[in-house]
Amino acid sequence: MEELVYVISGSPQVEPLRGKYRIDFLLDRCVEVAAQCSGYENPFGVVAVFLSRYGNGILTYNEASIEMFVRLSAEEIASQNFREYATEVDEAISRFQAKQTQRRISVVSETQAIIRAEPHELESQGQPQLPPSPEDLADPLSSVATASLAVSSALRKSLIAAGLSSAKEVLDFHIAKGLASLDGIGITSEQYILDAIASLTEGVGKPQNLAPGEANQGA
Repeated sequence: MEELVYVISGSPQVEPLRGKYRIDFLLDRCVEVAAQCSGYENPFGVVAVFLSRYGNGILTYNEASIEMFVRLSAEEIASQNFREYATEVDEAISRFQAKQTQRRISVVSETQAIIRAEPHELESQGQPQLPPSPEDLADPLSSVATASLAVSSALRKSLIAAGLSSAKEVLDFHIAKGLASLDGIGITSEQYILDAIASLTEGVGKPQNLAPGEANQGA
């Protein structure tokens, strides 16, 4: 319910009232509305309709009025027009998640490219390098077992059941078919898995910046 209170109190209908009325009185009204809205399946949708239809009069409502207007708002989100709007919202979220997934895949691919790069390629970019170790040249995701990924056990079981035994295999499968195509994995779960894989590559394979003259020490 806390998030609902912040949404209501920060809305264009309520926020301008701050400074004009006692803050405790104003927030008490916001909490009453949030409490009523939280009892519905889509509380944020109810809040959105309530604010747009009845938000300007929030300070004049008693508890019974708030209950009535919240109920009317809940009935409105069950209408066909609102369902169509909700579908558009879901599609916008899906588009955003797809972009985020593509960005994370790009980060992983770039990191792998850095790890595989020959020393002279990195030096040609003006970045002094220490001699690469065998571990640096290996694909770090290949050595990460799927069973050790920082996701729920249910998601790990789904990945292992699909024959994906390493983080690299998981990523390769996602690029080819999408993890959401597996049983037990949806769009949100897919994002959790990709986030876990992306976190494995943070700071790995990045060129080591040496202080001036340090590259020649010990020669």
